[in-house]
Amino acid sequence: MISVVIPVRNRKENLKNTINYVLNQTYTNIEIIVVDYGGDDDVEQMLEDYWNHRVKYFYVNEKGIWNLSRARNVGIRRANGDLVVSLDADMLLEADVLERIYADFKAREHPVLYQIHRREMLADGTIKLYPPALTGIVGGVGAFPGCFQACSKACWLKVRGFDERLCGYGYEDGDLIVRMARIGVKQHWMPLDVKAYHQYHPESPGLETYVNMIKSKLNRDYKANNEDWGSIKKKGDAPRYLDKFLIAVIVRPIKSIKRWIRRLK
Repeated sequence: MISVVIPVRNRKENLKNTINYVLNQTYTNIEIIVVDYGGDDDVEQMLEDYWNHRVKYFYVNEKGIWNLSRARNVGIRRANGDLVVSLDADMLLEADVLERIYADFKAREHPVLYQIHRREMLADGTIKLYPPALTGIVGGVGAFPGCFQACSKACWLKVRGFDERLCGYGYEDGDLIVRMARIGVKQHWMPLDVKAYHQYHPESPGLETYVNMIKSKLNRDYKANNEDWGSIKKKGDAPRYLDKFLIAVIVRPIKSIKRWIRRLK
């Protein structure tokens, strides 16, 4: 069985498309776990049409810090499948994607972390394929990990999911690659004919992405969280003094230097 975990926040229309594509997979032994982290666009009401299609819904009150990592973990902790997929709410999978990945998963002696080369659906309707990943390089060259990541439930539990300390936007997917590698689970990029499409929407990255990358490098343990990781009820936000320090001392100066270099060109 495959569990597909989809975190979402105020992206209802993208989510509807994503769910329809998952339900149309040639592999049908699937459960879908939607984790709404602080959205206010009536996702639960939209999902009423899907209750007969093995769709579960959880709401996590995330008014404030955009903690995508914990939203993913809420679903992972509640997954019943032996293969668990973390899928973004704006991704479309061609019909045979899960069947091909599950067949590879069952045939392998040792687990891997599955990645798919995403195709970008641009605002003008054209589709762009990111350059393929190169073996042995984290994330590949030009490849974009994270929109789809799949691994055995046992491995997700061993590394305790995504690092919930990486609050804000971005890099929890890149950090997962490093921590999975520390338990011997390497990335496996599926062939280019296994296709996934990223639906267009305005991007919203911020300084948090850079902060999370630095925080990830400071962690040398494959276990990211404490024992209550993936809990729905949050005990309280940790102080973000480190984030503010990293932004002031490292991130902003680097971005200023980049802007200065661009002006010289």
